[in-house]
Amino acid sequence: MDDARDWRFKWSMNGTDNPTHRYSPSNRIMRIMRIIARIIVVIALVTAGGQLMAQEVDSSGYWFANAEATFFRYLRADGVRVGTGSDESGSFAFEAAPRFTVGRVTPSGCGLRVRYWDFEAFTGVEDVAEGDGIGVDTYTLDVELFQEAQLTQTMTMECFFGIRHNGFTERMLDSPGQFDQDIRSHDFNGLGAIIGAEFRWDFFWGEPFARIRGVALQGDLFVINDDDAGGGIRAPLEHRQARDVLPTVIEIAIGYEYGHEISFGRRVFVQFAYERQIWFDYSHSLVSDLDFPFIFEQFGAPSSVGFGGMVLSAGMEW
Repeated sequence: MDDARDWRFKWSMNGTDNPTHRYSPSNRIMRIMRIIARIIVVIALVTAGGQLMAQEVDSSGYWFANAEATFFRYLRADGVRVGTGSDESGSFAFEAAPRFTVGRVTPSGCGLRVRYWDFEAFTGVEDVAEGDGIGVDTYTLDVELFQEAQLTQTMTMECFFGIRHNGFTERMLDSPGQFDQDIRSHDFNGLGAIIGAEFRWDFFWGEPFARIRGVALQGDLFVINDDDAGGGIRAPLEHRQARDVLPTVIEIAIGYEYGHEISFGRRVFVQFAYERQIWFDYSHSLVSDLDFPFIFEQFGAPSSVGFGGMVLSAGMEW
């Protein structure tokens, strides 16, 4: 490929039922526009909700905003690979991706926040010059209600729940040449419920924290496994849309926050954290056909994917 970043738009099926129109640049622009529209609507709701809550309690509540840089690697329970051969596996580098949060907290410790994360990465596997590799493109949009509580003089707890909208695309390209083209993909789109908790401790000049978040999703999964052995032998092994699948997400993070009061009651803070995410049943394992080993490679049982790495962030309360 000329540019690995364009992997989503440069694959084709060389046959009927070509689904490339589903992932064209124009469709991606429309998806981004819909996401922006959702964010605007949710921010408007957060603003209205914050104003209503402020009318019911003392007006000394505060707004906050946080910008994070996540440095994650994409991981797979079945291994980062495009086939079942010994030379068809690889690994992802750490990829920087943004995550933004905005919200409102009342003096009672009750609050509402919106969070958006977008991650995209590609890594070459096997015949890199021909464009072989695996790519992932995903985003999450969360809306959460939370309540803070003081457990002890040095320990606070935050409980939260909400909803998540998630879009996920995983694409495996194996020898995508003119006469030998294997394409495998998973595309999920759905909504889910969020529940979780975060604990914080006062420690010297900052606050160590630990957080766990669980998400139970429901949506549609579109699966493609198109295997081409060359020489005119083409096997569209699996083209299907599974409706109302039930993937699950677990996110665990530990970190440290340092904050500093500035003028007019505002507070700035920075965070450093390690985070691990496990996305259950978003993909499938790869197994070889018994009659055509390493040629017709089929999807086996559902397989999990995930992300892991460091998070650096900065924000303000006002």
